Amino acid sequence: MQYENWEFDLELIDTKRSYEIYKYIKGDITEINNKQVTFIF
Repeated sequence: MQYENWEFDLELIDTKRSYEIYKYIKGDITEINNKQVTFIF
């Protein structure tokens, strides 16, 4: 998905040479493929 769809749910963690690392902060995703999710980068 495009950044504009998630911009208010993301927090910039770090900037590397050619990309940025974000953390998903909304917290509404708790499970992916039957696996418990604690945080999403």
